[in-house]
Amino acid sequence: MPSSPRSAAVHERVVEATAAFLACRDSAGWRGSPARMRELAATAPAAIEPFACGLVTEHEAGNGTLSAADALARVLPRLTAPVDPRLRTGWLGSAATLLQWADRLDAARALAEGFLPAPPALPDLADAGVRRLLGVRAEAALRGGEFHQVLAENGPLLAACAGRGVRLPRLVAAVALAHHELGHRDTARQLLATAEAGEDRAQDSADDAGARHELLYARGLVHAAEGHWQAALDDHLACGAGQDARAFVSPAATPWRSGAALALVRLGRPAQAAGLAEEELGHARTWGTARAVGRALRARAAAAGGRRALEALEEAVDVLRTAPAPVELVEALIDLGRARIAAGSERQGRDDLREALALARRLAAPGPAARPEPPATAGPARATGRLVRAAEEALRAGSGRRTERDRAGSAKLTRSEQRITELAVRGRTNAEIGAELCLARRTVETHLTNAYRKLGVTRRTQLATHLGWVDTTAVP
Repeated sequence: MPSSPRSAAVHERVVEATAAFLACRDSAGWRGSPARMRELAATAPAAIEPFACGLVTEHEAGNGTLSAADALARVLPRLTAPVDPRLRTGWLGSAATLLQWADRLDAARALAEGFLPAPPALPDLADAGVRRLLGVRAEAALRGGEFHQVLAENGPLLAACAGRGVRLPRLVAAVALAHHELGHRDTARQLLATAEAGEDRAQDSADDAGARHELLYARGLVHAAEGHWQAALDDHLACGAGQDARAFVSPAATPWRSGAALALVRLGRPAQAAGLAEEELGHARTWGTARAVGRALRARAAAAGGRRALEALEEAVDVLRTAPAPVELVEALIDLGRARIAAGSERQGRDDLREALALARRLAAPGPAARPEPPATAGPARATGRLVRAAEEALRAGSGRRTERDRAGSAKLTRSEQRITELAVRGRTNAEIGAELCLARRTVETHLTNAYRKLGVTRRTQLATHLGWVDTTAVP
């Protein structure tokens, strides 16, 4: 039976929408597709409009002309709208991506999981929308600090795809970064190297716009954690060049400017770092999520130094406390703790570092809902999470700095001041010290006042630590 004119028209619009969707998978198509999609969204039947609107919203979010709040205002009302079955996975992939960029991580995961089959069943990997949903599910868990969950859900899937010619670069990037966060460095490097080689062989048939850039960004993070700052800078700049080719400036997906700025500081080029950090912060404030703003403020602090760094880091921590961004919060707390200790606020700084360490340990521990990692994806048993190591090292460095300074201060005490402070540390009162040393109480008070001034303390309870009589180098 011949189709009706209405059915034929709908079919034609579906074909048009599908062609636009496939075209925007590469850089040239990403630049050229919005005009076509806007026209389609304005005139399309109701079952096609959400799909077209989703692609337009992605583009405007990426090119820095749309805020996260505006994107959500478009996406959320359309989640319950009927969509043509032929476009459904494309629409869901677009909507889930926008939810993830906007830090609605639970909603993004729920949207993906509502369509994907439960493991061990394999989804339809020939469907580009399904591949996007897999990537969103993995990256939402990664951004939420659920590293073990990323490996448990996606390690077996990658293993099942090995040798079948199926490329899932977004999934590989998420799994590699989960290994990286858990301290499985060799596994992370191997995954990224294999995926990068696959992308090099398949450049003529790019799976998804931005996939190669996510691999470069992930590799840059791994290089930075290992102190390979020039390699990290090269990867972040290559990621940025690819994103610039797509006119994608938002830090919502791959915040390469922040990564490059941190590398430039370590390479002794703070002026260049400051330029990138300020540019990133401008785009982050336009997008408006706490994660993006907090991360950019941390980059600004690294480039600025001094009092401006403290102010930027304090703002970053305050902002990140409001977001589901545990990794970024730990990193900002570590930087803030170090900066406060360097500025002389040791107690505040160590409190920041202890908080960072406690959170890092929770992230490194398997969650109660996480399934055991299969042997093929598990890292070495002795591996320590990246953030745990960073927080512990910062605490040790801060304690060592304080101990060295305070012991130097104690060397300036006179013999009488040293004897009196020793007795004070052991709990003697001024009267008891005077009786034991045959000194007037006023003389004891004078010696203690002089010792306080030389050691830089204000209370009796601070003497033990500042004299180095307790083990301040142990990580709490």
